[in-house]
Amino acid sequence: MERTIIVTGATGRLGRRIAQRFEKAGDAVITMGRGGSVDIVADLTSEASTEAAFRQIDSAHAVVHGIGMWSGSPLLETSIEDWDRILRVNLTSTFLCFREGARLLARGAGGRLVGIASAQGADRGKVCQAGYSASKAGVIRLAEAVNEEFEGVGITAHVIAPSFILYGGEASSQKGVSVEAIAALAQYVCTDAGASLGGATLRAYGSLNT
Repeated sequence: MERTIIVTGATGRLGRRIAQRFEKAGDAVITMGRGGSVDIVADLTSEASTEAAFRQIDSAHAVVHGIGMWSGSPLLETSIEDWDRILRVNLTSTFLCFREGARLLARGAGGRLVGIASAQGADRGKVCQAGYSASKAGVIRLAEAVNEEFEGVGITAHVIAPSFILYGGEASSQKGVSVEAIAALAQYVCTDAGASLGGATLRAYGSLNT
């Protein structure tokens, strides 16, 4: 049976690879995000825009939230505007897409909500990355809470936490995890077998583990 998978941020490098992975597997993919070649244009940091975007979809089996940003600066040079922006893009957008995604999945037999965190959120914050580290840690706690809230009704929440993502073209000495590996993990947690991983953070560190 063909599944419908919503992928946000599909104009970005990560979201695009995730969407392509599901498409190659025969899933119907609905892409969502700001402008570009997406099926539904929406500002997913805006509550009204996110609600309107999800109202255009009748049913789905999973929401994979691929939107995010990195930013870094010394704490004493971090403005409130910088802080608000990175939390809005990384954490608030995940909250809004998980909330509206849960409403949508609840109409059917349930499904998966998948967020993207990072090593800084999963293990330890890094110097000059206060906002980024805090926002990605928030994604993990959000998914855990959502998964527990919907336990027993077929909706599970998952987090993939990459280290440095390798998109190709990096120096041979650069360690990290390939974007294809991240896309494969997103695809896996959206299977029936992935249901057992609800609430878990999958640390995808690739060669940084060695």
